[in-house]
Parts: sequence; structure tokens; C-alpha cells
Amino acid sequence: MNKINIKISKRIIIKKIFQSLFFIFIFFLLGLLFSYIFPEEKIISKNVRLPLQKRVMASIGDYTINNQQIARYISEDNLIIEGKNNISLNDLEKYLSELKTGDIIFTNSGKYLSSVFIPGKWKHSAIYIGSKNQLSEFFTEESEIFKKLETYYQNNEQKLIIDSSSDGVQIRDIKELSNLSQSSYLKSFAVFRINKNKEKIINFLKKSKEQVGKEYDYDLITEDEKELYCSELIYHSLKEIGFEIKREESFAREMISPNDLVNYMIRSNYFSFIIFLEKENYSIKELNKLELLKEVSAY
Repeated sequence: MNKINIKISKRIIIKKIFQSLFFIFIFFLLGLLFSYIFPEEKIISKNVRLPLQKRVMASIGDYTINNQQIARYISEDNLIIEGKNNISLNDLEKYLSELKTGDIIFTNSGKYLSSVFIPGKWKHSAIYIGSKNQLSEFFTEESEIFKKLETYYQNNEQKLIIDSSSDGVQIRDIKELSNLSQSSYLKSFAVFRINKNKEKIINFLKKSKEQVGKEYDYDLITEDEKELYCSELIYHSLKEIGFEIKREESFAREMISPNDLVNYMIRSNYFSFIIFLEKENYSIKELNKLELLKEVSAY
């Protein structure tokens, strides 16, 4: 009888231990969620929350989904059909000659799981530096900024951008965007140009160059520049030359998404619309500003 009671007692103790651990885990998760929504309330230390948050967000950012998963769980609008609706590097090359150093690029890509969670049509933004020839046309070769940027070229054909991705703020080849160097995930491509004097654009580029090496902002805190997500990089670089762009509430943060930037630029006289490309039935479509405005306004 005593043996039976001991066995029952052990089961009850083990059950209670598991119940306690379960409730501790639930409270920990709720604490993480609360700390994310209200980062100023230190329910769980940022030093504990942020590494976990970074790992989850980085995993989502690097994860790609196949067409079968997209059709089943998301929307057929996000399908990538090779050659039919994805803009290849070859498709894009002939339009890049129209761009100038300091232009602002926006992309919409399929396949990436992270694109599902980014609000609006436009999922990424970058600053165009261009080829070495384009850079020298904009700056004098004796200028300080030219000398700093020139060091990033491996050859004269390279076209460089500044952007912030999961690897942080960096200067890299444009073909690294949207998997362009392999089987492209690029579905839409748009570009705007700042209508300010050359000195302002130089200061815009200097500010963005100063951010190179900073980590990606997985906490999505736009107020500071310690870490930067893609559109936050552009937001602070534009702020440097006098632009005050209203941030929108998203994910319990006052954020600035790529879509918000497009929405601002297309309505502002301080930016020129340069190009809007999509691909349909194996052919590139050059769309106009009004068509872009309709698409942005739909979100």
C-alpha cells in the first residue's frame, strides 16, 4: 500500500513540476511579447528578448518558399514563374543606364517568407551608387566621397548599391538583390530621384555611407540610428538633408516601410519618378507614375 502511495505521489509531483514549467514558459512568452510591444517597459530584459527575436526574424528573412507552398498557404499572386513574371538581371541591365548615383530603388520580390510580413507592395529599398563611370560622372575623381566609394569596386562593370539586409548595412553589387545573380525573385522594380541640388545629394550619400557596418535593426526602432532596417537607412539619410517623413504605426512601432517611402515620394515635388518595371507573360512592362500611384494607394 505504501509503495502504491509513493508511486502516486511521484506522479503527482512530476505532473506538478511539468505544469509549473509549462506556466513559466507561457509567462516567459507573454513577457517577450509584452516587452516587444512596449520596449520601454523592461518586463524581460532586451538582452534576453532581442537575441531570440533576431534569430527568429533572421530565419524568416533567409527562408524561401516554393511555388507549391505559396499557392497553398499564401496567394498565387506571389508565385514566381521563371521567365514569365520574374525580372532577370539581363532584363534590368538595359534600364540601369537611366539611373544616377543617389537614386532610390524599391523592389518587390517573391519567394522570401519575410515579404509576407512586410506591409504594402514594396518590400525592400536601397540607394543606387551605380557603375564606376556613373560615379565619376556625378563626383569628381578627386573628391573625398568618390575615393571612399571607389574602393568597393572589384571591376568597372559592377553596379553598386547601399542597403541594409540581414547582414547589416553594406555596399554590395546590385545583382545580390532579389537573387538576381541566379534565378531571380524580382517581380517589381521602381526608382525615384531626389530633386535637390548636388550638395544635398552628396550629403545624403555621405550620411548613408557613414552607416555602413551597422547591424540590421531587428527591433524595428526607428528613433535611433544604432541599427538600421532597409527603409530606416533611407529615412535617416533623407532626414539629414531636411526631409521629415511621417512614420506609420506597424508591429507596435512607429515605422517607415518601403511602401511608406514610395507613397511619400510619389506625392512630393522633391522627388522625380524615374521608372517602374514589372514583367508579364515573358515581357517587361514599363509602367507610368499614375499606375504606380494606383498600386501604392491600394494598400
